Amino acid sequence: MARETDRAIVRIARGQGALDLGLGETPMGWDNQLANQALFNVNYGYRYKVYAPPDDRYFTPGRFTHDFSVGAQAAAGNLETQIGGEFEYRFGWGLPMGFTKTPDHHYHYFKQPGIEGSSDWVNLSFEYRF
Repeated sequence: MARETDRAIVRIARGQGALDLGLGETPMGWDNQLANQALFNVNYGYRYKVYAPPDDRYFTPGRFTHDFSVGAQAAAGNLETQIGGEFEYRFGWGLPMGFTKTPDHHYHYFKQPGIEGSSDWVNLSFEYRF
């Protein structure tokens, strides 16, 4: 299936089909593709809260709070080698403790003894990697 997909893309890019993009050079053949190789990477990340409010400000629906953190990350291997830093500022109502990961959704509904209601917050982050 990979060989057929590769051939179809090359035909389209080189204008040998109904769609002519006029791109690419003559392919050197399937035998000249990159060899399969196992990937190995080591990653390390660290975050630190520069400012965090008292614990009773977190997880409280209807109560505004904010926090600020900095972090660093490094990776080495045959897939990716990089180093970087980040700043994160979060603010809102019912903000959860900890750090936000990008896929986290920023709305929760709490229903626990003594805590019931919704929370909504904003996460501003800046990352630089090189």
